[in-house]
Amino acid sequence: MDRAFDAFFKVVQYPGFKAVIVECLKIGRELSHDTTLSSGDLISCDRTIKNEINKLAANERLLLKDRLIEAVKYGGVCIRPDIWSDKYRKISYLGATAHFAGKDTKYCSVDLFCTEFTARKKVLLCKELACFGLENYLSDIIFVTDRGANFVKGLNGFTVLFLFTGKKTDRSTTTKKGVLMRIEKTPNKTTKYRTTIEASREIYSGGEMTDDENTYDTDESEITDDDDIIDYSSITIMNLPTSSKELFRYYSLLRNLAYHPLKQLLNERQESSRLEKININVVAQLIKFLDPWKYVMNEIQLSNSPSLFITLPCIAYLKQQITKSERTMRGGTSFFAKRSLQLLESMFKIEHLHVMGIFLHPNYKQLKYATQIQIIECHNSCRLAIPSSSTSTYSASNDNNEINKPLTKKLKRFLESLMDDITPHKFSRKIFAVPCSSAAVEREFSAAGQLVTQRRSNIKPSTISDILFLRSIENNEQRVAGENSNNHCPDSCSNSAQGVFTPAIINEAIIKLTEQEHQLLKLGPRFIFDGPNTASRRRINELTTFKRKIEAHVLVQKLHTGQNINKVSINQNGINLYDNLLDTIQSSQSQQNNSSQPIIKKKKKNYGRTVKRLKYKIRLACAILRKSDKSTVFHLGKVEDYQKKSKEFMDKIQTYKCIGITDPLPDLILRTNKCLLDLRLVKWITQKQYEQLSIKPNEVESAHLYYLPKAHKPGTPLRPIISGLKHPTVKISKYLDDLLRPLFDQMALETTVTSDFELVKHLQERSKKNMRQETLFCTADVTDLYTMVPQIEGVLSLRKMLERLKLKQVGGLKIETIIRLSRFVMKNNYFNYDGQYYHQVRGGAMGSPLTLTIANCYMFFFEQQIIKQISNSGGLYFRYIDDTCITVNWPAQHLFRQVDRWNKFDENIKLLANIGSSNNFLDLYMENKDGKLLTSAYQKPSYEPYYLPFNSIHPLHIKKNIPYIMLLRTIRYCSTFQSFLNDREKLKIPLILNMYPNKLIEEQFTNVLLKHKINHH
Repeated sequence: MDRAFDAFFKVVQYPGFKAVIVECLKIGRELSHDTTLSSGDLISCDRTIKNEINKLAANERLLLKDRLIEAVKYGGVCIRPDIWSDKYRKISYLGATAHFAGKDTKYCSVDLFCTEFTARKKVLLCKELACFGLENYLSDIIFVTDRGANFVKGLNGFTVLFLFTGKKTDRSTTTKKGVLMRIEKTPNKTTKYRTTIEASREIYSGGEMTDDENTYDTDESEITDDDDIIDYSSITIMNLPTSSKELFRYYSLLRNLAYHPLKQLLNERQESSRLEKININVVAQLIKFLDPWKYVMNEIQLSNSPSLFITLPCIAYLKQQITKSERTMRGGTSFFAKRSLQLLESMFKIEHLHVMGIFLHPNYKQLKYATQIQIIECHNSCRLAIPSSSTSTYSASNDNNEINKPLTKKLKRFLESLMDDITPHKFSRKIFAVPCSSAAVEREFSAAGQLVTQRRSNIKPSTISDILFLRSIENNEQRVAGENSNNHCPDSCSNSAQGVFTPAIINEAIIKLTEQEHQLLKLGPRFIFDGPNTASRRRINELTTFKRKIEAHVLVQKLHTGQNINKVSINQNGINLYDNLLDTIQSSQSQQNNSSQPIIKKKKKNYGRTVKRLKYKIRLACAILRKSDKSTVFHLGKVEDYQKKSKEFMDKIQTYKCIGITDPLPDLILRTNKCLLDLRLVKWITQKQYEQLSIKPNEVESAHLYYLPKAHKPGTPLRPIISGLKHPTVKISKYLDDLLRPLFDQMALETTVTSDFELVKHLQERSKKNMRQETLFCTADVTDLYTMVPQIEGVLSLRKMLERLKLKQVGGLKIETIIRLSRFVMKNNYFNYDGQYYHQVRGGAMGSPLTLTIANCYMFFFEQQIIKQISNSGGLYFRYIDDTCITVNWPAQHLFRQVDRWNKFDENIKLLANIGSSNNFLDLYMENKDGKLLTSAYQKPSYEPYYLPFNSIHPLHIKKNIPYIMLLRTIRYCSTFQSFLNDREKLKIPLILNMYPNKLIEEQFTNVLLKHKINHH
């Protein structure tokens, strides 16, 4: 049996299943010559996932190879290598990410490889780069790495840039070979700072502090500001002030847990005594201090952005925020601010390369944060780079003096040719190639770690490298495709890429918006999109309302003529006609909606869906969307910023008193009706007036406070607006305002203006008689007029006005009735804000009709002494609400002293004056040029080139009226033909940007000239 077995079978090494298939096919061919099968037909073992990934990666490497070689010839390739350890296999990986700028100067970041560490760093790096054809260009590549021992020696002989703490590129010197500014070369105060921080841990753990325990539980206001008497440059941990030691205690907790989770954890362990020395107010100060750093680090870690342009803005932003916050910091927090400024100055030296990174960026070209010397160096470096290539269109024969000379034409020519001429194009790519952070290679290792964790040892390192490479290529292509689709669309949190005149939104909440959302917000608050369903519903409701009005009118006519109501009159036929019209519209609308015939229409933008998505995004981000004050564009702000500024505003002016969460509306309704009833019983008002002014509970609601952001002012202060359209006192307020405002206009006719055109006419009349070379213009603004007018004195100013006009009653109301009702309106301003109810104890509600008349009357009697003084000097005085304009032949110093004296007339009225030979009032610019008056239209700092968009569904005559009125205003304001031409061109650009056809603009401009018989030739 054994012999027979040996004759037929022989034990050999397993050849593999595919080899068995091949041998079987050979036997089959010997038996039949018609067999055309192959092993690949029976089993496709070559088409594995691993092999397919390898083929795809090989193809992509060939495509990337040409791009890298083309970029490296321009010196525009940077490679960031790093090492990562796989704790599962106990092997190390060498990875590298390439950063380069393509032909279109678009920034690219590609993970080249993540291979197993099997040789010396330099040898393995060169071997992997040879796969991309870069073995002959290693001397032209810039290697970016940290200062670890792994690469300081391993990259010896290459052009190397080092990162500080693996995050930010140190470009404090030029890109020559060798190690740049080392951390050991920083000033001694840097080392002391480190020592101080480390010592804080010992103090916290060792309990060396012997200060009074109660000092750590004090309120924030009790923390002493002792920074002025301590020299922080040579400080040690033991002679720090008490508040500084307290901050170091909290610093020792930063790497463990946040304050509140740590407090809860220690309470559970019954070890809460360990936190007794930590002051929560100081913790809040430190967290607030770290906010700018967090924002900057988020920007830095967005590595898929062009190179060094972010360095200068980030450092400048940190310095600004720290300097600004240092003024309000107290105690130990100020120590951190001062030390941070010292470290920023010593560790980050801004050179001209950082400035050039911004200057060469196609979306920036702004040198906002650079000094004048840095700007000059940047311009000179760019000029020097132009004649350095033989392919340049500039002549290389210019001498150095001509090159370095800051010629305006040359700089302008450079900017114009930046994206076309080959030499500046080449030069900018060198700058764009340098990465700002090491985030890219760190993400590569993070992805590799996830792959290893998911698959453990079932995937080879070479396959991991291929997967990461393909993933990086795909992400890069998606990013480029996204940039192309959003071309010329500015980022939602930055206006740097916008044109000079483009209307923009103000996004201080830093919400990432899609292109559709951004375009919708740019259309502004006046835009109404075309919604057929909404329009059809509104049309039916309007026709129904119209029908009811006709029926009511017919009924009244019958009552007056004595006709029988039950009989159908001829007018009933009109009602029937409208019934038929309504039925026809409804049926045609339903037929249109139910029509099954295909209708070819141009695809419209789904604004409704975009609005819903935008509402959800704003609510999710805890943001507030408001129309900005005086600029009619949208402003996005954070809820917490509004709450903080609202609290600061209320604490500052002390005008609103919080009365809790109890709604005062029911009581106010009763008191309002009782006040009117008392006046009716003593016959101070008629029955008709009583019925007109009395209110019903279902007709009123509480007023509410909201704010309009003044985005054109530093810090974006808020303007309070009380919306009380259905407030219980609004009827009385409007009734009294209709009676009293014409009287005030009559009384102040000679000292008030209602428009800039009136002021222009007065100035032109005066310029013919009393305009001299020393004539000055003074414009003054009254600070918070509505809220600063005292309530009692404001009401008494109405009495003064009526006595001045010698009136005993107005509109059937006695003076005492008017005063009593006015006092009731001023004393009963209640509103709701953020769940709390407030009572206005000073001034009037901004939004109440009567408030404006009372404020005007109060200002009228305040300004009488000023008017008399100006008139005696041959000057002019005019006011529009809280803005005043004065022209007088006084020296400037004397006028400033007079303004200071006027500010002492009334403690409630403070004038902020602007004095000069040229000035602006409302929308009018005035200038005294050698005794000659020049006027033109003025654009305020808050001006945004926004008008009603032409694609809004407003009636066409409204849209036509806008360019007509704007040009008419320009004609009235401009005193010279040249200023008119300039303002007319400035007017056309915003209209075109708001999608107004050029033909319509020119047509309306011509209509203005023809209607007013103006010869423009």
